[in-house]
Amino acid sequence: PPPPEMPNGFRHYAADVYYTSLGRVSTPGHLTPKLNLTFQRFTASGVQIPFEACDTTGTHNPKRKVMFFRSKVAVRRYLKNLGLEGEIGMEDVVLRPGSGS
Repeated sequence: PPPPEMPNGFRHYAADVYYTSLGRVSTPGHLTPKLNLTFQRFTASGVQIPFEACDTTGTHNPKRKVMFFRSKVAVRRYLKNLGLEGEIGMEDVVLRPGSGS
């Protein structure tokens, strides 16, 4: 099983994908707190690796690779392209502010 957390504060999300989240101040007039999310892939030893054959939205593109995603939708799309969409019930994962660095 993958480590639950990487040394730099990224927490396990699905497969070899980890996330960090940072709370941000809501825009005036909005009461819902917002999160800035970053998703990255790591080896078991903590080395960052790219999301291969996709663009920044997780859409399959064999000529590209990206180092991070900013949305759960992109991660879901990426995992689906790999046949790993059943890896985790992503709607059940709670992403908490301050869970990363």
